[in-house]
Amino acid sequence: MDSREKRLPFKIDQSELERLWDEGCLGHQERHHLSDINPYIMYLIQNNGLRGDLLDLGCGKGIYTSEFHKMGFNANGIDVDETRIARAKRKFPGPDFKCADFGSKIPYPDNSFDVVFSRSVFQYIDHEIALRECKRILKPNGHIIFLENLKNNP
Repeated sequence: MDSREKRLPFKIDQSELERLWDEGCLGHQERHHLSDINPYIMYLIQNNGLRGDLLDLGCGKGIYTSEFHKMGFNANGIDVDETRIARAKRKFPGPDFKCADFGSKIPYPDNSFDVVFSRSVFQYIDHEIALRECKRILKPNGHIIFLENLKNNP
């Protein structure tokens, strides 16, 4: 075991990824969009030693936010849809969920997060504003993970 593995609060292996998939943590309706995303996220996290405070920008129903929380992150989710946030709060009591419009300003102080994660959100928001705001709320040496499922989006 190398020194990085000792620091991580979790260990991801292929059997764990398969368990997550089989148990439907991603939501049955969303599987067709996400078949290759989970292993990639896990790889990024594990191989870069990511941990700490995480913001799931555009968290929707909170599925990913909850998984990040289970991995040991201090996970926060934000979304503009009040119904989705209410559902996330009921279904996943661990993470902190907030309903807010983050189209012009992400409602967190400077240097708040070690990781900002977002999946299929950039196609709906102003890229320049979002990147500026992500940079503002990231702690020094923080990481951004953006995943988009549509062609011609970053």
